[in-house]
Amino acid sequence: KTELMTELVESGVHVDLSLLDKRFLMQILFLRKIIKQFRLDLVHAHLPRAELITRFALGRIGKDVPFFVTRHNAEPFDPRKNTTFSRVLSRWVTKKCVSIISISEEVKTFLIQSKEVADQTKLVVIKYGYEPRYISTSFKTNTQRCSNPRLELVTVSRLVKQKNLTFALDIVKALKDFGTAVNLTVIGLIS
Repeated sequence: KTELMTELVESGVHVDLSLLDKRFLMQILFLRKIIKQFRLDLVHAHLPRAELITRFALGRIGKDVPFFVTRHNAEPFDPRKNTTFSRVLSRWVTKKCVSIISISEEVKTFLIQSKEVADQTKLVVIKYGYEPRYISTSFKTNTQRCSNPRLELVTVSRLVKQKNLTFALDIVKALKDFGTAVNLTVIGLIS
């Protein structure tokens, strides 16, 4: 059902498709179960539906689970609704976030000007790709601070080539090469 299924499975990624083809409420309940069952260390969501599902799923259990989102477009959270509704919904989601990643300065500026984020200090610009000069220092520093013997990562997104989940695989490989015990769970959505 997904473009990347073969590549992900061959790379050793656990792909959980239990949210596929489920109604919104069932997706929330399934994700909540997954978060509890795997005791996830970090949850990422991208696109409004995934962000809402994740935000609802975290509910009270999410107080100890860091949650962040990635925003790719300089457009309202819900362009079909009026500006106020979109703003309120977006701010409700981002209030729970430890970080809001925008993929460009333009997206960050839009989020600030449109008031679609609850806390501007949580905004971070991370452009597509990465700069190799930061990789060794960043992994070394963060890995040494990690007291957990195994890092559990999860991403909630559509399983399509556009999402560049191979980048997540590269990060996991780099962490493993660096000696970090890490597990990546990919939870796929169809939007």
